[in-house]
Amino acid sequence: VAGVKQDDIVLASSFTFIASVAPICYLKAKPVFIDCDETYNIDVDLLKLAIKECEKKPKALILTHLYGNAAKMDEIVKICKENEIVLIEDAAEALGSFYKNKALGTFGEFGVYSYNGNKIIT
Repeated sequence: VAGVKQDDIVLASSFTFIASVAPICYLKAKPVFIDCDETYNIDVDLLKLAIKECEKKPKALILTHLYGNAAKMDEIVKICKENEIVLIEDAAEALGSFYKNKALGTFGEFGVYSYNGNKIIT
């Protein structure tokens, strides 16, 4: 759906559940994991560094919002737009959470939710 193909680079949060990133491997793309900040969400400075250091332009970013906490969406959306990276939000643990009055999972091209028993409804 995001146009990811074999050997494409897909950025992803390192602190997530395997189901969020397994599709990268199913497509034979290359995952590049970005460590988290103090909110357990993707570290924006490390995201910028990873984009700069990638062997080729990343195709997508799978961003996981954890524990009802919003990632730094203004910065992340800007980075993705500037670098033409498809933003996919995993908002399974952020159902009902907002960032500046906008629901998490609605910032990227795709938002994914889950009603699994271990998901946090905030």
